[in-house]
Amino acid sequence: MTHFTEVSPTFLKSDDALNKCDSLGADVKARVARTVVVLALAAAAALLPWPAFAQLPPHAPGTICVTQFFWCWAQPPGPPGYACGCPSQYGFVPGYLG
Repeated sequence: MTHFTEVSPTFLKSDDALNKCDSLGADVKARVARTVVVLALAAAAALLPWPAFAQLPPHAPGTICVTQFFWCWAQPPGPPGYACGCPSQYGFVPGYLG
């Protein structure tokens, strides 16, 4: 035979174990919300355009033409910062001497 013990409502309100469950649920919700915000910010940062820097070989200043996506040897070399271009399979790509 099973015996049940009656629990008064005042005991339930003051029970620390039950209060911890309520606060644990709130903590879990806050942690999930923080995680979602952090992941959203990380995804947004990953989508930002970042300048890509090609690995350039050792060279004298003005002998390499640097474009947005690649580089080529300047023909002819010139002062750094001047306009130049590199041939590609899609045509001439403008750049600057570096």
